[in-house]
Amino acid sequence: MDSVNLRALEIFVAVVDAGSFTEAANRLYLAQSTVSDNVRSLETSLHAVLLRRESRRRLTLTSDGKRVYQYAQDILAKCSALRLDVMG
Repeated sequence: MDSVNLRALEIFVAVVDAGSFTEAANRLYLAQSTVSDNVRSLETSLHAVLLRRESRRRLTLTSDGKRVYQYAQDILAKCSALRLDVMG
C-alpha cells in the first residue's frame, strides 16, 4: 500500500460530512479540484473506490468508503487528542 496522507483523510471526511465535493471545498477554503485530487489520491493509495459519484450533487459511500470513513474519523480524533495532550 502506498502511504496514506493525513490531509487526504481530513478532506475525505469533509466530503462525506458535507455530502459534496463543492461544499467540502467551500468549508475548507480550497478549490474543488484540490478536494477532488486529494480524494482521488486517497483512492489510489488504498486501491479502492470510496465514493460513488451518482450525479454532480449526490455521493454515496461504497462499503470500502464506509470502512475508510470510520478509520479516518478515529485517526483524526486520535491526532486531536495527541495534540491536546502534548500541547495542553
